[in-house]
Amino acid sequence: MSTRPPYPDDHSGAFPTARSEDEIMEDAPGPNPIELLPHQAQRGDLPRNALPFSETSQRQTRSLRSERSTSPLKRPLAQLGAAGVQVSEAENLYPPLATVTHGIVKGSRIIQRDVEQEGQGRESKQESNELKLAILQLENERRECERLEMLLTSKNAELEGERQKYESRELDWEEKYTELEKERDEVRKGWRKAAKELNKISVQGQGFYQVTDQFLIDKTSVLRYSIRNFAIQYFDGEMKQGVKLRPTEYFEAFIKPLTQPVYEELILSPTRCSSFVQSILWRVLTEEVFEMPFSNSHPGPEAERKFQMWSATTTGLLSEKLDLNDGSKEYQILYERKERRVGYIYKTIEPFSRVMDEGFQKDLFKIISDAVTLDLEISKQVARVTWVFDNGPFNPDLMELEAGENSCPENEEVQLIVAPGLKKRGKSTGDGFKTENTLLLIQVSCEPVLARRKKKSR
Repeated sequence: MSTRPPYPDDHSGAFPTARSEDEIMEDAPGPNPIELLPHQAQRGDLPRNALPFSETSQRQTRSLRSERSTSPLKRPLAQLGAAGVQVSEAENLYPPLATVTHGIVKGSRIIQRDVEQEGQGRESKQESNELKLAILQLENERRECERLEMLLTSKNAELEGERQKYESRELDWEEKYTELEKERDEVRKGWRKAAKELNKISVQGQGFYQVTDQFLIDKTSVLRYSIRNFAIQYFDGEMKQGVKLRPTEYFEAFIKPLTQPVYEELILSPTRCSSFVQSILWRVLTEEVFEMPFSNSHPGPEAERKFQMWSATTTGLLSEKLDLNDGSKEYQILYERKERRVGYIYKTIEPFSRVMDEGFQKDLFKIISDAVTLDLEISKQVARVTWVFDNGPFNPDLMELEAGENSCPENEEVQLIVAPGLKKRGKSTGDGFKTENTLLLIQVSCEPVLARRKKKSR
């Protein structure tokens, strides 16, 4: 080992001591141990003057300082010489400065490495926490996506079901439309066939129910006679009791509007009440039993002829199919309708009847039945038959006085229509609809009620 050159004298008679370890540490390469690492400075988890060393690094530093404080390096060479130690031996006790510096630098690097590892560990922990938070968020988003996917699947299934329903309905409507088109075509074919047959019948003049004028006159005259006999039998003579009228539907419809203030006088009259009852019964029959199409209108001969031909054909076909014999369903329905009409009439005229017995309702029922039979005969033939109620001045061409009334001056005001007249337009063959013929005159009364009362009182 080569001898070291002597240290320069510091005029104290002793060799200068080596620099303190703090000075050596300041000159050592590497970063200043006082400076904080960026992640430590940002967290602010260390005191201002504390070294950023781990607890292990701090213990190693304190141990090194303790050893150096007891090292002969701190004592002057003069003290060593006084202690009997040779200078050459003293030089051997001090390691070279380069070695000491190298050791210090190495320790500093070790400490720096520990600090960096600790900082990396903290950064890794922070990154781990951030990663866990990100994973948790992603997991929540994944679950939300799954929920939305399930909801979307459910909605798609519902939409698919609705689409299938609409498609099914569309198919059903298409099938119904096709069926209706077929039915329409069949109806058109049937209508054309019926029209051809009807034209053949109208051209040939055959196939319609034939009714003569005399037949209609006779049947109507018989019905007039039955109504007149019923009225005289039950409503002729003096009243034996007070009259309490019932405001029935027939009373309001067929009595009040037609006779106005005089109907009370007619009801109480011993001779005119029967005529008034005939008038009421004929009003009920023409409104409730006989059908009178175009009674208040004039569509024209050709339109009227076509309607009457259609009506006669339809009525004939229906009458052939209906079973009106006693005991059949159709007979029972018709019987019940007749009874209802009888009940309505009975409630209306019974309060002012002079006599009452079991034959009252039976006679009424026979009158309704005869009217229904006559209406069927009229409906099956082509000619148009009209029941005529003409008020106003007396016209001998259209009117006749009722039985028992002798004379009425022309243009004398008619007081009461006892029975309607009968007119016919066209023939049973379907021709002659431009001509209208009068079959029966209107039966009327022109004599005032008070005049008859005065005659009777004389």
